[in-house]
Amino acid sequence: MAQKRPDEKKQKKKKGHGGLIILIIIFLLLCLLFLLNGKFGWFGGDGDGSGDGKDSTAEKSEASVTDQASDKDEISVTVKGTDYIIDGKTMTLDEVKTELGKYDKEKTTVKIVNDGAIEDAFKSLTDALGELDIKFVS
Repeated sequence: MAQKRPDEKKQKKKKGHGGLIILIIIFLLLCLLFLLNGKFGWFGGDGDGSGDGKDSTAEKSEASVTDQASDKDEISVTVKGTDYIIDGKTMTLDEVKTELGKYDKEKTTVKIVNDGAIEDAFKSLTDALGELDIKFVS
């Protein structure tokens, strides 16, 4: 059996510390970069926004949602028991009338889905659609 020389053991230990030293140097360089730049500024942002949301895109897109609503051809209203459901939102009959009033009645047809509706709720909806002069199918 060959014995390992003491120099070989020292070389292995030196290699193990080399990776740690490189990580420490990279970390220190990143800290220095941050301190000199004041901020990273990656992704094009500088963090100078006011935070009040006035410049957000949500406000700007609200009008386009209303415009899209008026362009729909068919709206589905589900009558379940005494509840009216449009796009997963449960509404009262007055809320349904208000919602359907946003649409162009010449282009829009309401599809009534009967999901265990109580007869009075179904009839109230059809009567309201007739008053609003909106076409419907059931």
